Amino acid sequence: MNSAVGITVYYVSQTLSGCEGPRASLTVRVKSTPGTPGVNPVSFCNNSQAQPLTANGTNLKWYDTSDNLLGGTPTPNTNTVGNQTYKVSQTSSEGCEGPKAVLTVVINALPSQPSVSPVTYCQIQQDQPAQNVTSLASNASGQALRWYNTDGNQFPNAPIPSIDKAGTQTYHVSQTVNNCEGPKADIVVTVNTVSAPTTPKPLVVYCVNDKASPLEAVGETGSQLKWIDPYGRVSSDTPTPPTLNTNVQPGGDPFYVYQIGTNGCYSPRATIKVVVTSPPTLALAAPTGTVNLGQRAPLQLKFTSSGPFSYTLTGGYTGTSLKTDTTISVLPRGNTIYQVVTVSNGCGVGLPGNPATAQINVIVPTVSTSSLAATTLCAGTSLSVPFTTNGQFNSGNIFRIEMVSSADTSKKYAIAATATSSPVTGILPLTLPGEDILSG
Repeated sequence: MNSAVGITVYYVSQTLSGCEGPRASLTVRVKSTPGTPGVNPVSFCNNSQAQPLTANGTNLKWYDTSDNLLGGTPTPNTNTVGNQTYKVSQTSSEGCEGPKAVLTVVINALPSQPSVSPVTYCQIQQDQPAQNVTSLASNASGQALRWYNTDGNQFPNAPIPSIDKAGTQTYHVSQTVNNCEGPKADIVVTVNTVSAPTTPKPLVVYCVNDKASPLEAVGETGSQLKWIDPYGRVSSDTPTPPTLNTNVQPGGDPFYVYQIGTNGCYSPRATIKVVVTSPPTLALAAPTGTVNLGQRAPLQLKFTSSGPFSYTLTGGYTGTSLKTDTTISVLPRGNTIYQVVTVSNGCGVGLPGNPATAQINVIVPTVSTSSLAATTLCAGTSLSVPFTTNGQFNSGNIFRIEMVSSADTSKKYAIAATATSSPVTGILPLTLPGEDILSG
């Protein structure tokens, strides 16, 4: 039989008693068989979500490895590592099924966790030597590493830990083999620290030429203390501050101390301030040189050395001050020169400074009464006293009537009347004695 694709016509006859009858024709058409479908190798990761298999062809039929026809397009099971074999054929529109193509599905095993090693640093401190802080790439070994933070977000590259805060940081890392990502391993970064030494006396006060004692600081057991003097010199020996001169920096010259812990980390600095003081001086200044009578005025006090200070000024003003620059309020009754009487601190009695005095001048206004409308009045009647002023009176100033006996000026009689300008008008009291009286 002809196996070539196409149409072939055959003829057939029968013969009886040596006689052949007419021929009959038989047409045979050989259909084309489709080729094998196009397939590509497929791989999945163990226990991953698999997708249905695909092949390039029409009217596909899928078979298992034993050529058993499957009910549809298969989806491989990824629970077991290994190879799975499927076969697929295609069928032409005329119902001719072609040869089967073999499709091998590989289920790859997940890689193990990468090998990791922990990392330890010291917290950054002022005196801590520089540390070589690098990415964590050298602390994990594996293929195609992937890095994650604790929130599950992936880093584009191996992270570089931060060491500005003490504590622990956790990073996750996995490896990928055959496009399969394995479980994550944890890398713990520990940032150690050591606390600053304790200083029982953070402020030390001496007078000039006092005998000083070594400064005091206490570190952790097994730690090493380091001292830094006000000039930046570092020493392992406990310093004794000099007292030959007063301190240079306000509030005391600083000595610093830190400790190196048994973990090799450097602590923050603790500060001890040393105040070397001497008997003080006190200078006076009057920011306001002229005031009206009855007004208070500021008086500025400027001390040298260190407080607390005690002082006495002329005019009966005494007090204490913790500050080197303070201002008090005085009430001069006339032109007044204020002077330093005494000044002292914990190192003894000092001297007046420069300037040692301050003057405040007082403007004294005057009131002059004018002629009365009547010079003879009865008790209980109205009295009006006109007046004029010279100079400046304070805001809110009021004027009153006061009457004086012409026979005895020590006898004075007040009239219940006030005014802010001329005249002042009031009622003469009924108890006023009958005699010559001067008003003012």
